[in-house]
Amino acid sequence: MTHSRLLFILLLFLSLSCKKEDPLPAVTGDGRNVFACYVDGSVWKHYSKDFKANTLSAQYIQSDKKLKIFASRSGDTTTEKMLIVIQNFPLQIGTYYLDGGGSYAEFIRIEPTLRREYHSGSEHTGKVIITKVDQVNRIVTGTFSFTGGEAKGSEQVEIEDGRFDVIYFIY
Repeated sequence: MTHSRLLFILLLFLSLSCKKEDPLPAVTGDGRNVFACYVDGSVWKHYSKDFKANTLSAQYIQSDKKLKIFASRSGDTTTEKMLIVIQNFPLQIGTYYLDGGGSYAEFIRIEPTLRREYHSGSEHTGKVIITKVDQVNRIVTGTFSFTGGEAKGSEQVEIEDGRFDVIYFIY
């Protein structure tokens, strides 16, 4: 009886001490072209069944000092798109707020009979934390989160624990 009780306690201890794997890709900083987050608690990663589709891109527009990161994923019947825009971005590490003051984020879900658009702004805010900028190799890395309010309605979407590690193009 004591061996089975001891085995039970040992198994219980081991199961409680095991860490659950994060289903999102690790936060990296070497230009792996990663973009992932949770959308209303569900894992979201850029993806397409069409290998020719460009599901992730980043641009730095020098004349406007604007960083744009675009990601999308496509399934059989639904396409989802996400855009993060940082206005007046000095290519520096820092925290940038998505509050309608020129910087914003949007999430778009397109289904066969319905299109929903959710935007950050003064009522639905968020932030991007840039953790690395490599101007030589054109890599920008960071984390993000925001609440998007529906453009034509009252629904909202929660984007949480986002991360990106992208190579940007200069325009």
